[in-house]
Amino acid sequence: MKKKEIATKGSTLDIGTTMLSYMHFPNDLGLGRNLFDDSEQMRLEREIIQRDSYQWREPILRFWDFPKITNTLELHIPDKKMYINDRVFDLPVFVKVGDELQTSISFAYRNSSHMLMRYRKSMESEKHFLLIDFCKNIDTSYTNESKLCLLTGSGRRNNALTELENTTYTFSRDRLCDMLHMSECATSPPQ
Repeated sequence: MKKKEIATKGSTLDIGTTMLSYMHFPNDLGLGRNLFDDSEQMRLEREIIQRDSYQWREPILRFWDFPKITNTLELHIPDKKMYINDRVFDLPVFVKVGDELQTSISFAYRNSSHMLMRYRKSMESEKHFLLIDFCKNIDTSYTNESKLCLLTGSGRRNNALTELENTTYTFSRDRLCDMLHMSECATSPPQ
């Protein structure tokens, strides 16, 4: 490949699309645009994205800003949803729980929810977690393909594995602190 300089204004979203185009691969990647394409249509698309992308700032930041548990965490097993404050997440899910119940959430991709157990196995010792996944992915002795379980723990230590019934569970801050053995957060008032 020969070195090629691009003078077209772009963003980090354009890197993948531009490199794929340079290597002669299909390059239609979301918001990214091919910076080698200097057609009028592409120039207009880039202008629209650059002009309007600031409007998307809040939703994009909100998507990556995982909530702090200020009141309750609810698990709605019939519809496979988890609610934290006003946010809704699909199950299965792996939730790292930090100081003052700040969360960081990882999701299963397609049929690879075994990946959630890998997150759990790579936990730092001081971090607490909730893993809500199909029981068979947490413990291979389970044979029911559709049953969900809740695994709590800290680092590589498991606190409890609970098979979840097809109902709604509501956990208060105090109950979560107790389940996760987080004595320091039970005394911290929510902000």
